[in-house]
Amino acid sequence: MCEVEFVAKSGKLISALGFKNDKGGYEMRNKFTKLSISPKTISTIPGESDSLNVFEGFMDYLSALTYYKVKQLDGTTIILNGVGQKKQLIEAVPNYDQVILFGDNDTTGVEFAEEVNNKHSNVLNMADEVYPKFKDFNVFLCKVIKDNDLPISHASN
Repeated sequence: MCEVEFVAKSGKLISALGFKNDKGGYEMRNKFTKLSISPKTISTIPGESDSLNVFEGFMDYLSALTYYKVKQLDGTTIILNGVGQKKQLIEAVPNYDQVILFGDNDTTGVEFAEEVNNKHSNVLNMADEVYPKFKDFNVFLCKVIKDNDLPISHASN
């Protein structure tokens, strides 16, 4: 993660949180916008177990780290940076013993979860387990923080 500054077409200097992807592009977020710097692809965070954590976006990944109070999740993590990158994930899925999904609870996220379930026999959908009433992990975490209700124990994932 880093701060990314760039000049918009309007000439205005914009600053955003940047998250680097596997091909050197960036996903960028600030209070006002969601942008990408090409090339657009997944972000992979290597891990040491045979599990694969999957997030649609890096803000959900950062929310999970905050919620579970860890610096890194067990296993490898792939951040899709949008479900348009799902083909790369589907190709990687057979290389892992377990796939742990942290997708969105919208139509696209549910369809994506079903697609991964059809490609792998051991899928755990955390959207159903942890934040079933919320759009995504980040929205859930914002509510948890607002209610001052962070968990006391750490998660293994």
